Amino acid sequence: MTKQKRLLLALFISMTMSMLAVPVAVGQPPGADCRNLVAGRTYAHVFEGVINTELFPLPGVTGDIPNAGLGTIIFNRDGTVGGSTTLKIGPAVFVAPMVNATYSLAWDASKKPMMCTGTMKSDTPASPTGTENWQLVVSEMGNRVEIIHTDTGLIVGTTAFPLQRCKCSNHTLNSTYTYNAKAWSFPVPPPPPFPPFTPEELFNGFMPFAFSGAIVFKPHVSGATGVPGAPAGSSYLEGWDMVSLNGFITPRTYVGWYEVNADCSATMVLVDSLGNPPIHTSALILQGADTIDILNLDVPFVLSFVANRER
Repeated sequence: MTKQKRLLLALFISMTMSMLAVPVAVGQPPGADCRNLVAGRTYAHVFEGVINTELFPLPGVTGDIPNAGLGTIIFNRDGTVGGSTTLKIGPAVFVAPMVNATYSLAWDASKKPMMCTGTMKSDTPASPTGTENWQLVVSEMGNRVEIIHTDTGLIVGTTAFPLQRCKCSNHTLNSTYTYNAKAWSFPVPPPPPFPPFTPEELFNGFMPFAFSGAIVFKPHVSGATGVPGAPAGSSYLEGWDMVSLNGFITPRTYVGWYEVNADCSATMVLVDSLGNPPIHTSALILQGADTIDILNLDVPFVLSFVANRER
């Protein structure tokens, strides 16, 4: 091989490696709009965090308290945002729609590799500034959006993934999903065999706990099988996990029913072996049913988590 050919080959390899190193920015000038990565798509998200009620006042509670949420974000092509979030703040549950919400995204050359980043805001009269604000980082060509609140008094971050697009049914959930979660419970006596908390062990009155395990969905089995109160058309689920509460570790099993709506939202009700009252949850199915975002709706708990399908 001649010297000239070797130089040309080296130049070709160098250019190829350079393009592979920053695939998301190829052909994109710094500062160019990158809304096309998310425009017209609906994303699902679930989160848990902390809210300062001195800056975001809530009736009957003070100080920093846990919060959690489950919802959708619709990025419209004109720069507006739709969707809503079911929020769990302490014992309260309510739905917060995106009001007068907008977003902007652009390629940021200061990041290596170049990234699509931006901001989002929504009118929120209860906030100190009248708005809520977020930072956005778009990854995997729009298949993942990293989000963090940028308001004083809110410590919340989440990852949003595209909502399942096809029409869903109970048969969409037909696998085993594993999960782990950390959560909070309003100060109620824990079920046996858990010992009671002392005031020093609480976070502003909330009991911390965690659990990890698996849930199995069985769409071919009627939810009425062994589960009191299961409605017609529901399907059966069962699961197990290990619960950690106040340093006390115990196994738990549960059975329940579930219903999946055509829009890929779902409802689940569980009855566990610890003697808790029936546990009510709301869920969203995303990423080709590989992932389920789950939020507990019962008054004592501030609890949300992600369950991932086992293949």
